[in-house]
Amino acid sequence: MTDRPVGGWLAALPRQLVAGLVVGVMGVSVALSFATLVFKGDLASSLGRGTGWVLTGLVVTGVVTALTSSFRGLASGPQDAPAVVLAAAATGIVAGAVEPLATLATFIMVTGLCTGLLLVVMGGFKLGDLVRYVPYPVVAGFLGGTGAVLFLAGIDQLFASGGPAEIGLLIVPGIALGLAIALAGRFGKSPLVSVFLIVAGFVGYHLAAIIAGISRAEGIARGLLLGPFPEGGLADFGVVTEIAAADWGAVSAQLPAIVVMALIVPLAVLLNVGGLEQTFRVDIDVDRELRAAGAAMVVTSPFAGIPGYAFLSASIVGRRLGGAGRIPPLIAAGFAAAVLFVGPDLVSLVPVLIPAGILLGVGIDLLLSWVWDLRRRVTWPEYVVILGIVVTVAVLGFLPGVGLGLVAATVLFVVRYARTSAVRTLSTISDRRSNVQRNAAEEAVLAELGERVVLVELQGFLFFGTGEQLVRAARRAFETGPDVDLVLIDLRRVTGMDSSVVASFERLGRLAETHGLLMVISGAGDSLLELLGPVLEGEHFEYRPDLDRAIEMAEERLLASSSVAAQDESVDWGDVPSVVLPAGEPIITEGERGAGIFFLESGRASVESPEGRRAVLLPGAVVGELSHLTGDAAMATVICEVECVVRHISEDWMAELARTDPQRALEFERLVARRLATKLNAANRTIRSLQ
Repeated sequence: MTDRPVGGWLAALPRQLVAGLVVGVMGVSVALSFATLVFKGDLASSLGRGTGWVLTGLVVTGVVTALTSSFRGLASGPQDAPAVVLAAAATGIVAGAVEPLATLATFIMVTGLCTGLLLVVMGGFKLGDLVRYVPYPVVAGFLGGTGAVLFLAGIDQLFASGGPAEIGLLIVPGIALGLAIALAGRFGKSPLVSVFLIVAGFVGYHLAAIIAGISRAEGIARGLLLGPFPEGGLADFGVVTEIAAADWGAVSAQLPAIVVMALIVPLAVLLNVGGLEQTFRVDIDVDRELRAAGAAMVVTSPFAGIPGYAFLSASIVGRRLGGAGRIPPLIAAGFAAAVLFVGPDLVSLVPVLIPAGILLGVGIDLLLSWVWDLRRRVTWPEYVVILGIVVTVAVLGFLPGVGLGLVAATVLFVVRYARTSAVRTLSTISDRRSNVQRNAAEEAVLAELGERVVLVELQGFLFFGTGEQLVRAARRAFETGPDVDLVLIDLRRVTGMDSSVVASFERLGRLAETHGLLMVISGAGDSLLELLGPVLEGEHFEYRPDLDRAIEMAEERLLASSSVAAQDESVDWGDVPSVVLPAGEPIITEGERGAGIFFLESGRASVESPEGRRAVLLPGAVVGELSHLTGDAAMATVICEVECVVRHISEDWMAELARTDPQRALEFERLVARRLATKLNAANRTIRSLQ
């Protein structure tokens, strides 16, 4: 389906007209079903006015969103979830309000205005993605609960309207229509099947009524047709005056319902927009859709229309029949306006089995899609949460159901996250080294004594569910061996922590005191340092800004405690030139070619990068060996931290030595290879410790 049909808009007008009429029939049918859902029981006598409010909302919402939506061809109108919430609120208002109808009208206006303004603000501040953070089980349970409420409402309408005596003309056909609509929604290849079923139900009833000799008046009296309605049109543009007679105490008592509406409507808008994106493989501006739906609700609120937004099925039908244009939804709104102004003469021809069957069909489809189909797509704890929400919504209402879902989903998350290890690695510095490049003798000392320093790297968000993991990891570190005297705890990958974890660190301090250990914390950000400030003041804690410096400190302690003289292998430098470089002078510069090899004889240098210090070089280190062996440019800049003495072997000098004294040249190459092998071994040890 192209967005601009061949032949221009005039050629496309007939098909757009057909699409608009089909969408209009779908919208009016659904709107009437929602009107009967809200205006029942003690409000049944006000069904005429309520139908007018719902149809007015359908017209206004359809026009506003058709003109402002980013998705051309979007059909909008009253929706199931808001209708169910309003129906529940209507029951409470009828039970407690002095003027139920005026109070309900005021409640609908306030709810629509508040929800609409919320959507406009969310869209204006580009907060549409926030609704994506609602846990999936809550979304599924909410939609499944909506299906349960609609299903029960459809059954109630069938049995309450005409009673068991009307099995043949109402109950059986209504149930059959509901099942057929549900099956069509799941297995029907054409979205027009539901329209055909609604028309067939309408025609079938009237044929049966003619055969049975049942007039319109008798049908209304027996509860087979919608009505009775007052004389005149259904339009009620003065409903805003009902505010003066409203019971505001009863309105405020329904504040939880307004909160539920504010939670579910943005989510429902996102779900329907997502359905359109998947169907037509397009990207839709969610924030613009929030603003469009919000503006429609604000404009609709003075007319007491049920809050509405995108019709998923009707939009699909309209787009496929009429193309990507704004005319079909405007024609659909015009059809709804015609029904609104023609009034009771047309609406009273609608059999009760039509809105009841629609409620049944939509309810069954939601239950099957969001309860039955999900049984193998989610884990069993999530499925239990979904079932719990569905049952709670059906029995107690949406606010308890959504509340239960949020609490249950939070508990599930906490339990699962607590099972995720907060300890990324547990190793010793026999396996992990700092970026200080030491000579072979010092490396041998560290390899021998490295088990005395245990390294614990933590990750993720630390909270009460993972704090005990930290204590257990430290205990394992203490028990690694009798000679352990230093524990490094790195927090670089920790995104945050709560106060309960601070208590865990205090426990670590007591354990360190008992075992006579020192604990070094590293890598904490400003927020973590603020939390850990009192802990780090303890005598058994020290802090280093990063893990590399913490390991370097541990290495220095081990080397200082060793009785082994850490002397490097002797080298016969002979006529190799010695160069003295002041602090801050580069030994080699990144990108430099043919610089040769530098042996650091004394002093201290560091390998610099834009991210900071990459390595520290001590006497005995080799600089430039990779570029010497590969012929490539130098990969980093090496700067003298203090005055350094280096032995420089240029490429020309090495070539001349290989010609005149091959044996000595080979010794230098072997020295370079040994230093490279030492670095490679250290890298391999680090990789193994991270696995």
